[in-house]
Amino acid sequence: MNKEIGMRIHEVRKAKGMTQEVLAERADVSLSCVSRLEAGKMMVSVTKLIEIANALNVGIDELLCDFVDCRVTEDPIMNRVSYLLSRCTPEEQEYWVRNLEMFVEYIQNGRQADGKNDLTGESRAEGEN
Repeated sequence: MNKEIGMRIHEVRKAKGMTQEVLAERADVSLSCVSRLEAGKMMVSVTKLIEIANALNVGIDELLCDFVDCRVTEDPIMNRVSYLLSRCTPEEQEYWVRNLEMFVEYIQNGRQADGKNDLTGESRAEGEN
C-alpha cells in the first residue's frame, strides 16, 4: 500500500509540474520524507497525507483512489461527469470545470433575471413540480 500511495503522489506531483522540493515546502515535510514516501519506503500519518494532498491541490481521495472506491455515487449524471473528467489531463479538467462554473452562473443569473429556465423556457413555477 505504501508503494501505491507513493506512486500516486509522484504521478500527481509530476502532472502538476511540481518538484519534490516544492512539495516538501508546501506540505511542511522534509525533502527526504517526500523522496522516501514516493519510493514507498515509508508512510505518513493521515494528517500529513491530508497536508500533502492540500499541497498538491487535490482531495485525499485522489491519493487513495486505488484503495477506496469514493468516486462512484448513486447519481448516474455525477458518475458520467466523473468518468469523463478522469479521462482528461489535469489541465483539461481545469478547463472543463471553469467552463462549467461559467455556464452554471450564466444559467442561474438568467433564471433570476426573468424567472425562466434558460434550458427549457419554462417558468420556474412550471418546472418546480
